[in-house]
Amino acid sequence: MTARTEAARSGDPDLGPRLGPPTQYALLAGPLLSMLDSSIVNVAVEPIARELHAPLTVVQWTVSGYLLALGAGLAGTAYLARRFGTLPVYRASVIAFTAASALCAVAPDAAVLVAARIVQGLVAAPLVPLAMSMLLGRGAEPASPDQASPDQTRTAGARSISPAAGIMLFLGPALGPTVGGALIGAGGWRAIFLINVPLGALAAVAVRHVPAALAPGRRPGARFDLPGLILLAAGLTGLLFGASQGASAGWGAPTTWVPPAAGAVLMTCYIGWAARREQPALDVSLARRRGPALSIGPRWCPGSRCSGWPAWACCSSRPPRRCG
Repeated sequence: MTARTEAARSGDPDLGPRLGPPTQYALLAGPLLSMLDSSIVNVAVEPIARELHAPLTVVQWTVSGYLLALGAGLAGTAYLARRFGTLPVYRASVIAFTAASALCAVAPDAAVLVAARIVQGLVAAPLVPLAMSMLLGRGAEPASPDQASPDQTRTAGARSISPAAGIMLFLGPALGPTVGGALIGAGGWRAIFLINVPLGALAAVAVRHVPAALAPGRRPGARFDLPGLILLAAGLTGLLFGASQGASAGWGAPTTWVPPAAGAVLMTCYIGWAARREQPALDVSLARRRGPALSIGPRWCPGSRCSGWPAWACCSSRPPRRCG
């Protein structure tokens, strides 16, 4: 057993603090619920259409609208975290996601449900990147940049959460249809939204136990990158819209490949724009780092239609000198 392993097991503060059960729940419930909701509604489209007497093409927007809102909301996550602080934004997102879930559960018609799902997607966008920045980022930061090592990053990141919780987080999108089918069978399609309410409320209370030192604070000098935000939001929306249309319209249809092509062009433009900005909407250089890259996995986990969106914003609330 190495000295580093012994230090990790004893909770050496140089490798990051051990997180208690309330903190782990607070930082895992938000991402897990948001990822489950990216695919859980897939199996509920037909029951929703029957009960609300709405066309399938309209009800399908409960899936597509949520995913597109996720992509658009991600574009503004970094600025919100820098402007207001990581922990306050995460807390507000958990509360808003819980409220939006309750609104989805009581929606009287398809139009209200689609609108509530879009709101739910927007407020869910910060949950994964901000939670991952607190779970992985704290332990991955050494005392000085020159002291960083692969072992330290790997040990601290893996030590922050239990293996079982990490597996559940990674499999979240794939588990969505299975969980959704069980809930629909037990209590109807509204149950897939109602289940979020007590779990989300408990997470909102548990956020109070998250140590303030775990999250980057607000930065008074944070600047709003409007052109970058527009390019990033439009690019992500195009990519996700094409992916969401593939299963229904066919992968060869223009409505499937034209939006992703346009989205790829816009994302390329954004990368060029971000490289010249001190505070871009999203620091794409983070994708080259192992710690942030760990958070991409859950969003690209197979098993759900269009369940992926880049989560390498996980450290984007930090000063650029630490993320680049």
